[in-house]
Amino acid sequence: MTQEPIKTRAQRSNADWGAIETLYKTTAISVRQIAKDHGVSGPAIAKRAARDKWVRTAVCGAQQIPAATEEVQTGFNREVGSQDACKAEPAGNQVQTGKRGRKSSYTPELGTHICLEIAGGKSLRKVCSMEGMPDMSTVLRWLADDEKEFFHKQYARACEARGVSLAEEAMEIVDQPVKTPLELAHNKAKADQRKWYASKLSPKRFGDKLAVGGADDLPPVQVQERELTEAERAVRVLNALKSTPDLIASLVSGVQG
Repeated sequence: MTQEPIKTRAQRSNADWGAIETLYKTTAISVRQIAKDHGVSGPAIAKRAARDKWVRTAVCGAQQIPAATEEVQTGFNREVGSQDACKAEPAGNQVQTGKRGRKSSYTPELGTHICLEIAGGKSLRKVCSMEGMPDMSTVLRWLADDEKEFFHKQYARACEARGVSLAEEAMEIVDQPVKTPLELAHNKAKADQRKWYASKLSPKRFGDKLAVGGADDLPPVQVQERELTEAERAVRVLNALKSTPDLIASLVSGVQG
C-alpha cells in the first residue's frame, strides 16, 4: 500500500487557506477530507479555525458550529484524525436533527397547505411529521387561538373532506382481492375502522343517525299547538263516527233502549 508523502512545513504554508476556509464554512465535507485534498493536516485546519473563529454552517444540515467546539461536535480528534460530521450518527438520528427549527409562525399559506394534506386523507400527526411542517402542538395551539377563525373553518372543512377520503379508501380496501380468511378479516377491520372514523368526521354524510329538522345547521322544526274551534271539533267527531259504523249502531241502540 503506497502512502502519501508527508508535506513539509514549507509545502503546508503554500496551501490555499482561502479555499480551505470556504469549504470549512459552507460545506459539510469532513475536516479530514479537506485536509487530504489540500495537503495539510487536520490539526492544522482545526488550529487555524480556532484562531480565526471559523464557523461551520453546513454540518449535518442543522446548526452553526463554532470552531472552538468543532472537535466535540464533529467527532474530530487531534491524535487519531477526523471523522465525517454525520458518520457517527445513525441515519434515523440525522433525520431527527434536520427537524430542528420547525416553523412556528402561522401564515395563511401554511394553514392552507396543512388543510389540503388533511383533506387528502392524512392525519394531523402525519402531516406534522412531514418536512417543513410545524409541530402538532403548534397547530393545536393555532386551533385554540380565537384570532385564527379562518384557519378554524379551513380545518373543519378539511376534516369533513377527510371523512370522504376515508370512506372512499374503505371501499377500495373492500374491493381488494384476498387469498386467505385472515386477509379477509384484516381488510374488513381496516375498512370498518375507516368507515367509523368517516362517520365522526363527516356525520351529515356517513353518520348513522339522521337529524330531524329543517335545513343543515338549523335547529329542529318547532311545532306549536293551538286550540280547536267548535266547528273543527264537530267535524272531527263526525269523521270519527263515519269511520266506525259499529260505534254509531251501539250508540243508536243505547238511545232506543
